[in-house]
Amino acid sequence: IPNVTGMSLDDAEDAIEDAGFVFGGEGGAREYSDTVPAGKVIKTIPAVGTKVEKGSTVHVILSKGPEPELVKVPDVTGKSIEQARGIIEGADLDFAGEGGDREHHDEIPEGCVIRTIPPAGNEVEKGSPVKVIISKGKEESQEPPPNDIMAETVMAVSM
Repeated sequence: IPNVTGMSLDDAEDAIEDAGFVFGGEGGAREYSDTVPAGKVIKTIPAVGTKVEKGSTVHVILSKGPEPELVKVPDVTGKSIEQARGIIEGADLDFAGEGGDREHHDEIPEGCVIRTIPPAGNEVEKGSPVKVIISKGKEESQEPPPNDIMAETVMAVSM
């Protein structure tokens, strides 16, 4: 089997056929490689140098390029937007700003982070975007005043 490592799919096909073999296309899932660029041949099936009869089928495995480095999304709950930006960027992630409308929250003060998208603790590729959802603070209640205040008001008006 000829050595087609590092070749494009088309060049590998030509080399395999020129050597008297049948090109069988991709022979399985692509694999990560730190040395072979994405889309280029990593290996053949059967392996390079294997003695097989002319006319045998040869498959190739293509590279996906280097395996991506994964990092965890940091927990920035309760932090200001600027603090969150620094922590997210410090984790080798891209701070992508606010992720939608601000939301009311009973415990997290206005202007601080409620959660991230993707959620804190998830593993994502280095450099991935992370958005933050920001608190509007507590929701103001629109409840009517208690009955005893209403009764005192009615009594005061009617006297």
